[in-house]
Amino acid sequence: MTIETTVRQLEAEGIPIPDRVLNALGIIAEAQNYRGVSRDASAELASAFRAGELTRENFGDQLRDALLAQLTSRIGPNGALSWEVSLSIEKVADASIRQWLAIEWDEILDLFSERIDAAAAKLAEALPKALPVGSDPQTILKYGKRGIEAADTVAEAESELSGIVYFLRSVGAEIDEELPLSRLISGEDGVPLPIESGIWSEYLRAGFRIGLVSPERAAQSEAVAAQLAHEAAADEWRGKIRAEAERLAELRERGLRPNWSAALPVPEEFSYMIAEEVEKLGFGEHQFTRAHPVRVS
Repeated sequence: MTIETTVRQLEAEGIPIPDRVLNALGIIAEAQNYRGVSRDASAELASAFRAGELTRENFGDQLRDALLAQLTSRIGPNGALSWEVSLSIEKVADASIRQWLAIEWDEILDLFSERIDAAAAKLAEALPKALPVGSDPQTILKYGKRGIEAADTVAEAESELSGIVYFLRSVGAEIDEELPLSRLISGEDGVPLPIESGIWSEYLRAGFRIGLVSPERAAQSEAVAAQLAHEAAADEWRGKIRAEAERLAELRERGLRPNWSAALPVPEEFSYMIAEEVEKLGFGEHQFTRAHPVRVS
């Protein structure tokens, strides 16, 4: 969306738009029109002559208008300057609108929070009664007309939620404010959030609540998810390192002189596991000179 579209949609949703923001939008439009399309006075006068619009009586006026159009376009030194100045003012006006959006961000979220709650409540009420997607004929008969109607309500509520979230994320993108899933659903403390699917019914079925979440609560959820992800990665690397150490131990038992394979670069944060595993197997440190902890981006 353009910044104007964003502001106009907020206006349509009942957000009061200050006069200074409306004025900034007008300045942006005028600046864009002013630098507009490159013009050529000679070409425009020639065109007017061929069209029969250039006369002895209006020649002066036509010349003045054509020269003014050229000077305020990108052609020529004055036109280039006008172009750059107009673009500069446009950027200033654009920045002032984004500053206003940043100040109003929390109020915008509060306004749409009620709509999110209403759509979520409608979804939660209809979901248990709704005909499951892809049902066989027997299931369709079992749920009947009410089940089909409830399924339609589910689809409607999900569409409404997705539309609201899309719009809010579009507004947030104008001011570098993210609206991750952690700000939109919540669960029991310590329960990691699911991977975002965009299917709101899935979140409800998994026991999560749909509704705007405070930044502090969202940060807690993200911290839990990060910790669990770290623990899962640690378990995975522990298994890989142990398997490599055991492979080397097997080579040693066959009378060979094993060394750590460079094919297993270990992230620096898990490199301590190498020493732990090889110590259990009685290897000397010199036998693992090719163990390479690396930074994994």
